[in-house]
Amino acid sequence: MSGPVEQPPQGARALQLHRQLDKIWATGPGWQRLAAVNHSVIGMRMFITSFTFFLIAGVLGMLTRVQLATPHSAFLDAETYNQVFTVHGSMMLFLFAIPMVESFAVYLTPKILGTRDFAFPRLTAYGYWCYLFGGTILTVSLIAGVAPNGGWFMYTPLSSRPFAPGLNSDVWLLGITFVEISALSLAMEITVSILKMRAPGMSLDRMPIFAWYILVTAMMMIVAFPPLILGSILLEIERAFGLPFFDPTRGGDSLLWQHLFWLFGHPDVYIIFLPMAAVLSTIIPVFANRSLVGYLTEESLRQIHVDWLFLGTSGVRPDGRVMDSTMIEVPVKRAMIKAADQVVLLADRTKFPGHGVARVCEPGELSMVVTEPGADEATRTQLTEAGVQVVLA
Repeated sequence: MSGPVEQPPQGARALQLHRQLDKIWATGPGWQRLAAVNHSVIGMRMFITSFTFFLIAGVLGMLTRVQLATPHSAFLDAETYNQVFTVHGSMMLFLFAIPMVESFAVYLTPKILGTRDFAFPRLTAYGYWCYLFGGTILTVSLIAGVAPNGGWFMYTPLSSRPFAPGLNSDVWLLGITFVEISALSLAMEITVSILKMRAPGMSLDRMPIFAWYILVTAMMMIVAFPPLILGSILLEIERAFGLPFFDPTRGGDSLLWQHLFWLFGHPDVYIIFLPMAAVLSTIIPVFANRSLVGYLTEESLRQIHVDWLFLGTSGVRPDGRVMDSTMIEVPVKRAMIKAADQVVLLADRTKFPGHGVARVCEPGELSMVVTEPGADEATRTQLTEAGVQVVLA
């Protein structure tokens, strides 16, 4: 009889799993780099690609300004000006602003969550290639002379077949729809990954503020982009097959496009703004050496250490002590405070340099104190009599 099979140690199994995953998801050499699915690679590619489109859009913007610099300028004819203006606006919004903030999210979110990669790495790559393909269509159309000329908002009926008979509007609808699908797929990827792929022990209330910003932004994209995708499909069907979705003379409604477009357009303002606010909300507290106001997780509260607690307040002396006849002065060594919105953190600055007034509350509002096991029994009794729940750490 054969003996029992020895199970490999936990560390060996973890290393074996790491090597298997690395073999599956690693970026290969040469042409295999095009098949990369790693979030760091995709995020950097999106950043570089979006910045490239930003440079192209900037050149187009300067061309429009040259045309408008002098009256009756012949620098650009009317048709070329309309194409340059439309592609400039479309690139700035669809090919730079949104993909740029997505590149930050793609690159940083898994690192902040403490996970290896997104939930669906190939979906990340799919989103990037859709974005690049749609942007390439829009760029090449300008070189070919068939760029969209109905404005970056493509309002109907000016973009409908009777008023825009060429391929110009079709090029915009085709290219932008690929970009929209890209943004929607990445938003789904980010949302699922934040909700399901966080590191062990990272509950939602312990999640870094950057991840919260990105989660809210991704959810807004999930809501905002489907109406625009639907509008683009309906307008292309109308142009290709003559269906009257936006033609009021045949029972359609030209304002329907505006409704669908601005169901995307209004949330898009915050889709662009919130990730930038996330970056600032992450960087500034670090360099200011201060916690972000209004965002105190349980983990950050455990890092708040004080030496004295005071219940009750009617004034503060110059040395930082409270003046109140009903004040209870409680010495607690290295107390860790929960429920900070209901806690007064006050230390005598003469005895404890660096400590100061963090918050002042009314008597009885102190709800819970977590003390070290070595805390004085009389201290815990005094806290309990004051209606404060005392929990040993």
